[in-house]
Amino acid sequence: MRYAVISDIHRNLPALNAVIDDAKRNFIDEYIFVGDYYCDLAYPNEVVNTIKNIKGAHVIKGTKEKYLDVLLNSDQSEWVYEQFAPLYWNYRELDDDNLQYLIGLPEDKKIQPPNSNHKMHLFHAPAFLFKSTNMDLLSSSKYVERMIQENFSHEEYLCYVQKILSSDDKIVEILDGLDTDIVIFGHSHIQWHAEIDKKVIINPGSCGLQYLCGKPTPSGVGWIA
Repeated sequence: MRYAVISDIHRNLPALNAVIDDAKRNFIDEYIFVGDYYCDLAYPNEVVNTIKNIKGAHVIKGTKEKYLDVLLNSDQSEWVYEQFAPLYWNYRELDDDNLQYLIGLPEDKKIQPPNSNHKMHLFHAPAFLFKSTNMDLLSSSKYVERMIQENFSHEEYLCYVQKILSSDDKIVEILDGLDTDIVIFGHSHIQWHAEIDKKVIINPGSCGLQYLCGKPTPSGVGWIA
């Protein structure tokens, strides 16, 4: 089986279509989506419809989809915070069927390809499984801090990831206790993979919203690319 692993689309329909087209050219059998389809960009229903219409897709909920539960049960007259404007707009634009689809997605899922002994565990944020571990050092903010200090290649970053994960006894213990041998999540928008004691960990990065490295603005709010 050949899988396309996609995460953090953030309503970027052109990016999603480009990734799916590339997957088709590479004869992908099935798709894995690990969250954050909602919010930020301007294609709320188109992205959901695209995912729903893919045969053989394994889809779980991300942190952005969890916002929908809050908005669904809140008073829209209180939706006055400018920083949440993309959340409000996307919520109001969603068709009811798509809203219910996103709310109903599971937070995690385990799958096993046919005729294979390999099992995969899918979830969105690393904290779902790896709380209070060195996994925090692989967050997007830590990535930016390292890049500001000194530029590095993707290959160098993969070596850094391997070192961070393999040196954390708690991560090794968690992985050893799993009944799955492949772990897949997104959230950080940083692409990497590692193998720890025959367990494979994959973060596909972001399909639709690239994380921009830069330096803090003088006010400490936002980033200068």
